[in-house]
Amino acid sequence: SVARSSSGDLQLFVRGADNLIYHATYAVSKAAWTEFKPDLSMHATGDPVVATNSDGRVEVFATGQDGALHHKWQVDLLNVDSFAPWKSMGGVITSDFVAVAPTWDGRLTVFARGSDNGMWTKEFSWDAGWGQWTSLGGVWVGSPAVANMADGRQALFAVAKDLSVWTRIQSPIPNAEWLDWAAMNGEVL
Repeated sequence: SVARSSSGDLQLFVRGADNLIYHATYAVSKAAWTEFKPDLSMHATGDPVVATNSDGRVEVFATGQDGALHHKWQVDLLNVDSFAPWKSMGGVITSDFVAVAPTWDGRLTVFARGSDNGMWTKEFSWDAGWGQWTSLGGVWVGSPAVANMADGRQALFAVAKDLSVWTRIQSPIPNAEWLDWAAMNGEVL
């Protein structure tokens, strides 16, 4: 997964065959990639997902061997290699990877399939940090996907056991409450 930091550099994170998370940076000023560096403090069971906070810092999410979601974030906007240590966000994640998108006001939101195969979300608050896991219901297979609509609302997608695709979108801003799940036409094979 890749994201652009406030400096314009690209931050790439991948999971290796040894389940370590590897990091490389494309330095715009040098027009070159750094070598991949392993993060020996994190053994992941899922692929990492990277997002950029509204202040330009890169944040990385991955499921650890304990089944919980873990994250680390860039602490210095001017130093692309300055990341806080991995910190557990709790939960029991069963999706191969999580989905991350900003809210209409720039805060990150994480989505994952939990141990009950339901969809769960956790949202960042400027005042209190990361909140508690909240259920969005359903019984799903695979990993979620999320995107922002033109007006900033989030649209969440998931695949049900019968392989039908469902979506759940937020109501108009500023309330941005989650509307009910709605089936889309067709199914995936």
